[in-house]
Amino acid sequence: MIFHHRAKLTELHSRYLGWSWMPFLYLTLIIANWGASYRFGLRFEFAFYANMILCALMLPALMNRSFFHLLSRTQDEIIGDLSYPIYLIHYQVGLAVMAIADSLGFNMPRPSPMLALASLPAILLVAWLITIALEHPIELLRQSIKAYSK
Repeated sequence: MIFHHRAKLTELHSRYLGWSWMPFLYLTLIIANWGASYRFGLRFEFAFYANMILCALMLPALMNRSFFHLLSRTQDEIIGDLSYPIYLIHYQVGLAVMAIADSLGFNMPRPSPMLALASLPAILLVAWLITIALEHPIELLRQSIKAYSK
Protein backbone atom coordinates (compact mmCIF):
# COMPACT_ATOMS: atom_id res chain seq x y z
CA MET A 1 0.00 0.00 0.00
CA ILE A 2 2.87 2.36 0.77
CA PHE A 3 4.39 1.60 -2.65
CA HIS A 4 1.05 2.23 -4.36
CA HIS A 5 0.73 5.66 -2.73
CA ARG A 6 4.44 6.51 -2.88
CA ALA A 7 4.05 9.70 -4.94
CA LYS A 8 1.59 11.25 -2.49
CA LEU A 9 3.57 10.04 0.54
CA THR A 10 6.77 11.44 -0.92
CA GLU A 11 5.09 14.78 -1.58
CA LEU A 12 3.60 14.98 1.94
CA HIS A 13 6.83 13.88 3.56
CA SER A 14 8.97 16.37 1.68
CA ARG A 15 6.51 19.21 2.28
CA TYR A 16 6.11 18.72 6.03
CA LEU A 17 9.18 16.88 7.21
CA GLY A 18 11.98 17.70 4.76
CA TRP A 19 14.47 15.24 3.30
CA SER A 20 18.04 15.91 4.26
CA TRP A 21 18.08 14.77 7.87
CA MET A 22 14.87 12.76 8.35
CA PRO A 23 16.16 9.26 7.43
CA PHE A 24 18.99 9.66 9.91
CA LEU A 25 16.54 10.84 12.58
CA TYR A 26 14.28 7.84 11.93
CA LEU A 27 17.20 5.43 12.10
CA THR A 28 18.34 7.03 15.36
CA LEU A 29 14.82 6.75 16.79
CA ILE A 30 14.56 3.09 15.72
CA ILE A 31 17.85 2.29 17.46
CA ALA A 32 16.84 4.34 20.52
CA ASN A 33 13.50 2.50 20.64
CA TRP A 34 15.29 -0.84 20.64
CA GLY A 35 17.78 0.30 23.26
CA ALA A 36 15.13 1.84 25.53
CA SER A 37 12.87 -1.20 25.32
CA TYR A 38 15.82 -3.44 26.19
CA ARG A 39 17.28 -1.23 28.91
CA PHE A 40 14.09 -0.11 30.62
CA GLY A 41 12.00 -3.20 29.98
CA LEU A 42 9.29 -1.39 28.05
CA ARG A 43 6.34 -3.51 27.13
CA PHE A 44 6.95 -5.53 24.00
CA GLU A 45 3.76 -4.28 22.36
CA PHE A 46 4.72 -0.63 22.78
CA ALA A 47 8.24 -1.12 21.41
CA PHE A 48 6.94 -3.28 18.55
CA TYR A 49 4.32 -0.77 17.39
CA ALA A 50 6.65 2.19 17.87
CA ASN A 51 9.17 0.40 15.67
CA MET A 52 6.50 -0.35 13.04
CA ILE A 53 5.47 3.33 12.91
CA LEU A 54 9.07 4.50 12.65
CA CYS A 55 9.83 2.01 9.88
CA ALA A 56 6.69 3.07 8.00
CA LEU A 57 7.80 6.70 8.27
CA MET A 58 11.26 5.69 7.05
CA LEU A 59 9.94 4.32 3.75
CA PRO A 60 8.73 7.62 2.24
CA ALA A 61 11.94 9.25 3.42
CA LEU A 62 13.99 6.66 1.54
CA MET A 63 11.93 6.80 -1.67
CA ASN A 64 13.69 9.98 -2.70
CA ARG A 65 17.33 9.07 -3.31
CA SER A 66 18.52 12.68 -3.64
CA PHE A 67 19.92 12.84 -0.10
CA PHE A 68 22.03 9.69 -0.66
CA HIS A 69 24.94 11.63 -2.10
CA LEU A 70 27.25 9.67 0.22
CA LEU A 71 26.30 6.35 -1.40
CA SER A 72 26.92 5.49 -5.02
CA ARG A 73 24.34 3.56 -7.03
CA THR A 74 26.56 0.45 -6.74
CA GLN A 75 26.78 0.72 -2.95
CA ASP A 76 23.03 1.18 -2.77
CA GLU A 77 22.52 -1.97 -4.90
CA ILE A 78 24.88 -3.97 -2.66
CA ILE A 79 22.94 -2.92 0.43
CA GLY A 80 19.69 -3.78 -1.36
CA ASP A 81 21.02 -7.19 -2.44
CA LEU A 82 22.03 -8.03 1.12
CA SER A 83 18.84 -6.82 2.82
CA TYR A 84 16.62 -9.83 2.06
CA PRO A 85 19.22 -12.51 2.94
CA ILE A 86 19.94 -10.60 6.18
CA TYR A 87 16.22 -10.62 6.94
CA LEU A 88 16.03 -14.37 6.29
CA ILE A 89 19.09 -15.53 8.23
CA HIS A 90 19.72 -13.05 11.04
CA TYR A 91 17.90 -15.11 13.66
CA GLN A 92 19.53 -18.43 12.73
CA VAL A 93 23.02 -16.93 12.57
CA GLY A 94 22.45 -15.18 15.89
CA LEU A 95 21.48 -18.50 17.48
CA ALA A 96 24.56 -20.16 15.98
CA VAL A 97 26.81 -17.39 17.32
CA MET A 98 25.14 -17.71 20.72
CA ALA A 99 25.70 -21.50 20.73
CA ILE A 100 29.33 -21.16 19.64
CA ALA A 101 29.97 -18.48 22.27
CA ASP A 102 28.34 -20.69 24.91
CA SER A 103 30.54 -23.65 23.94
CA LEU A 104 33.58 -21.39 24.33
CA GLY A 105 32.44 -20.31 27.80
CA PHE A 106 30.99 -16.89 26.91
CA ASN A 107 27.48 -16.10 28.07
CA MET A 108 25.55 -14.06 25.51
CA PRO A 109 21.90 -13.87 26.54
CA ARG A 110 19.23 -13.12 24.02
CA PRO A 111 18.56 -10.26 23.39
CA SER A 112 21.70 -8.36 24.21
CA PRO A 113 23.83 -5.72 22.51
CA MET A 114 26.85 -8.03 22.83
CA LEU A 115 25.07 -10.79 20.89
CA ALA A 116 23.99 -8.30 18.23
CA LEU A 117 27.53 -7.00 17.80
CA ALA A 118 29.08 -10.47 17.84
CA SER A 119 26.55 -11.74 15.28
CA LEU A 120 26.83 -8.85 12.83
CA PRO A 121 30.00 -9.98 10.98
CA ALA A 122 28.68 -13.53 10.64
CA ILE A 123 25.28 -12.28 9.44
CA LEU A 124 26.91 -10.06 6.80
CA LEU A 125 29.19 -12.90 5.66
CA VAL A 126 26.37 -15.44 5.34
CA ALA A 127 24.13 -12.90 3.57
CA TRP A 128 26.94 -12.09 1.12
CA LEU A 129 27.53 -15.81 0.45
CA ILE A 130 23.81 -16.36 -0.18
CA THR A 131 23.75 -13.40 -2.54
CA ILE A 132 26.82 -14.55 -4.49
CA ALA A 133 26.10 -18.30 -4.50
CA LEU A 134 22.30 -18.31 -4.87
CA GLU A 135 20.64 -15.04 -5.74
CA HIS A 136 22.93 -13.84 -8.53
CA PRO A 137 23.01 -17.19 -10.41
CA ILE A 138 19.23 -17.52 -10.06
CA GLU A 139 18.77 -13.97 -11.39
CA LEU A 140 21.03 -14.77 -14.39
CA LEU A 141 18.95 -17.89 -15.06
CA ARG A 142 15.72 -15.88 -14.83
CA GLN A 143 17.06 -13.29 -17.27
CA SER A 144 18.14 -15.96 -19.76
CA ILE A 145 14.70 -17.64 -19.55
CA LYS A 146 12.98 -14.28 -20.09
CA ALA A 147 15.23 -13.51 -23.06
CA TYR A 148 14.62 -16.96 -24.56
CA SER A 149 10.84 -16.72 -24.16
CA LYS A 150 10.59 -13.44 -26.11
